[in-house]
This record gives sequence, C-alpha cells and structure tokens, in this order.
Amino acid sequence: MGPDPKPRHTLLWVLAGVIAAAAVIIGGGLYALVHTGGVIDEWHCSDGEAPADNAGGGSDCFAEDAALPAGWEWDPFGNRPYGCTDRWWWTEIERTLRGERVTECIRDDAPVPEGWSVVAD
Repeated sequence: MGPDPKPRHTLLWVLAGVIAAAAVIIGGGLYALVHTGGVIDEWHCSDGEAPADNAGGGSDCFAEDAALPAGWEWDPFGNRPYGCTDRWWWTEIERTLRGERVTECIRDDAPVPEGWSVVAD
C-alpha cells in the first residue's frame, strides 16, 4: 500500500484557504482605495492640463499655462476627477440643466458656483 493521501488533501485545502484570504484582503484594499479617492482614478485631463470648452461645442485639454485658441474658454471647474463621491478633498455639486440632473466635482475649499448646490450625503 502507498502513503496515506489525507495529509496532501489537507495541505491543498489550507493552501486554497490562504490564497482565498489573500485575494479578499487585496481586493478589499483596492476597493477601498478606489472608492475613497486613493490611488486609482480618472480625471478630465492629464497632470499639467486643464479642460477648455469650445463656443461651437466640444471640449479638449490644454496645458495649464497655454494661451487658448480663439473660441475656447477654460472650463470653470478646472481639472477634476470624473466622479467625486466619497473622494478625499472633493465635494460633489449638482444642478438641473434642461430638465436633467448634472453633477460635478469641486475642491472642498472652492466656493459653490451660483446655480449649483452641494449634493446631500
């Protein structure tokens, strides 16, 4: 008769449990970072750029110290994350535009523009 297979099965179950626990811990940590404004986020423009709007429609990103081409104006909110719910140092604001609710992000220390209000938690 060969060796007893039970110790090997026990080792596999312990190893599977350790891997599962590590996945939960790592996944939970990444989820917390994403939803609290930590590491992973998407912004309107890259670092050193800010969004601008064209009078004819559309928007684009330009270097923050650039002179804008004719017909372009800096976006009044500047470069900001796409979503700011539960994000450090950002406040979500809202207004109704053409019957639809519109939200944006502003820095916590920035004044709320006229016509906008802070989104209630």
